[in-house]
Amino acid sequence: MDVPTFFEIMTVLAFMHFADAKTDIAVIETGLGGRLDSTHVIMPKVIGITSLSIDHQYQMGNTIDSIAREKAGVFKPRIPIVTVPLTLDYDGNSVYTERN
Repeated sequence: MDVPTFFEIMTVLAFMHFADAKTDIAVIETGLGGRLDSTHVIMPKVIGITSLSIDHQYQMGNTIDSIAREKAGVFKPRIPIVTVPLTLDYDGNSVYTERN
C-alpha cells in the first residue's frame, strides 16, 4: 500500500472539515488536476478547467494531448463543464469533447 501524500491527507482533512461544518457549497481546487487527483472522489455540481499547460509530466505525460486527456479524466456524466479559452497553440477542446 502506498503512503498517502501530503495533498491527499490535507484533502481528507478538508473534506472532514466541510462535513463537520455542514458546508452547503465548497469550491475545491485540485492538486494534480486530473483523473489521478485525490479530489476526484467527490460528485461536483460543476467542473471547471482553467488552464492547460505542460505540468505534472511524470504523472500525466509529456505532451499537451496526454495532459489534456488526463485532466479530462475529472469529467463525469451529466455534470456541466466550464473552461476558459486556451492560450497555447493547441485546441484541447477536441479531447474534452471526446471525454464528455
